[in-house]
Amino acid sequence: GVVRDDELSFTMITVPLKYVYWIGPVGAAQFLLTALESRSGHKTKSGFEGGQMPLQRRIPKFGFKNNNKIYYKAINLDALEELAKKINAAGISLQVMMDNGIVGKKDKVKILGRGELKAKVNVEAHSFSETATKAIENVGGSATTVK
Repeated sequence: GVVRDDELSFTMITVPLKYVYWIGPVGAAQFLLTALESRSGHKTKSGFEGGQMPLQRRIPKFGFKNNNKIYYKAINLDALEELAKKINAAGISLQVMMDNGIVGKKDKVKILGRGELKAKVNVEAHSFSETATKAIENVGGSATTVK
């Protein structure tokens, strides 16, 4: 508005609605009915908190992957039993497991002791559990560790 020095009274001026605002309790100028949210087609970004630091950036990151840990593909004795019946071979090597789709080319294989092994087979793998080694040797086979 315009202030006259002699009367100290305000002169009323017609102003477009987009310039009308009011002072909030904190003293920030808040536009009345002209904010972005009043427009049609308005969409807020997912996780946006009005300029406040979002929750996903406030909480700490957690967990890490140990690059030195060796991850094994676990194969149980019952899977070896099915494979031995399928191929009718005396030995089960890593190549035989790869050819039958049990393990991948880069997988490290560990034989675990779940299930029962009845066939006498010589098994090659990168690692064996104690129960798997005992079960294979009790049947008459051998457990060979490969690097």
